[in-house]
Amino acid sequence: MSMCENKECKNDSTIISRLSTEGLLIRKKNKTNSFIDAYKKFNYCKMCHDYLMERIWGNIIIDN
Repeated sequence: MSMCENKECKNDSTIISRLSTEGLLIRKKNKTNSFIDAYKKFNYCKMCHDYLMERIWGNIIIDN
């Protein structure tokens, strides 16, 4: 089994994800958000994956 991609975590991975610990979202000139490393796959334990998801949703700003 693979280890979690989070360098500070020592747990075995249980989730394969396309989220990167290096950069979650980037903003381009046309003000659209996109994922960095969208075609790579990463291994995370559930706790680290949940934390990354919280960070992503916490950084989304809805413009009306």
